[in-house]
Amino acid sequence: ELYFYAYKALSEPNQNVNDVAFSILNQTQDILKESQKGGLRKIDHALQEVYMQCLEGFKNPNYQPPNIRKTGFTLFDELVEIKEEDFVIIGARPAMGKTAFVLNIALNIAKQKPENSKHNYVIALFSLEMSNNSLVKRLVSNNSGVNRKKLNCLDNFELSVVEKTIEEMQGLDFYLDDTSNITPSYLRSEVSKLQKQ
Repeated sequence: ELYFYAYKALSEPNQNVNDVAFSILNQTQDILKESQKGGLRKIDHALQEVYMQCLEGFKNPNYQPPNIRKTGFTLFDELVEIKEEDFVIIGARPAMGKTAFVLNIALNIAKQKPENSKHNYVIALFSLEMSNNSLVKRLVSNNSGVNRKKLNCLDNFELSVVEKTIEEMQGLDFYLDDTSNITPSYLRSEVSKLQKQ
């Protein structure tokens, strides 16, 4: 099937070879993932996992499952547990603070370390609307408490607060990409490169 798809895709005029290659790679990875899932499974295994987590929580009230990400928003964390395998969509009307919320979640997770690891989590944030510069200004403003419009005309105190905020963010594995009109294959390619690093 993949061979037929590749032949057909590459024989079409104006076809981007990279897009075809990444599409084939994606399909191959999907096939591998499906083959590893193992199909239908009886509930017993999942029940045992949940019970073991309950026991851990019973023995240690501060226990958190290892793949839970803390967003930095306590109430949100109580309502929603963001896990490694989750795909979370945050939506609202325009000008409701979606970008600020997502940026702060990303930054808060980037400051954390996985259990038994010396390195923090790696964050890759793709923005189709705002430039990297605009996103970073929002991050600095949100975390310093200095109004974004004032970032170009700071007083001494505000400058010291902004410097401290920037210092705290430097060195984090937080990557931004403001390429517009990206394709899913481009996104997957960039994330794959990051994983290899």
